Amino acid sequence: MPKVAQVIDERCLLNRDLVAQMLDWTGRRPRRGRLYRAFFATLYYAGLRPEEAVALRVGDATLPETGWGEFLVHEAQPEVGSRWTDTGDVHEERDLKGRGEGDTRTVPIHPSLVALLREIIKEYDLKPAALR
Repeated sequence: MPKVAQVIDERCLLNRDLVAQMLDWTGRRPRRGRLYRAFFATLYYAGLRPEEAVALRVGDATLPETGWGEFLVHEAQPEVGSRWTDTGDVHEERDLKGRGEGDTRTVPIHPSLVALLREIIKEYDLKPAALR
């Protein structure tokens, strides 16, 4: 029997306006809201997996003053729980999904995300090796 494609109700999908509202709401949360906004914006605008975004450092991003930027994605750090890692850390360092050991990939960064990340880096005085 042939495989039938699943029907997706497009009303349930995220759209540009809904994402903008969600990012705005997240950014207004107290304490770490602006950092979470940057994290979720990275997932949306760059299409990264959460475990790839968690592994990014400031030095992995090229952020021009205007226009498109890029990430050099080089590892993933999925949350596996401290009981399951050799180091006791919550995240485990892994190679990129579907890539060879040590392989990297370059990902374009939408201008909106470039501007947001530049603001966050300046606001928190983040250095090239800084996480998130």
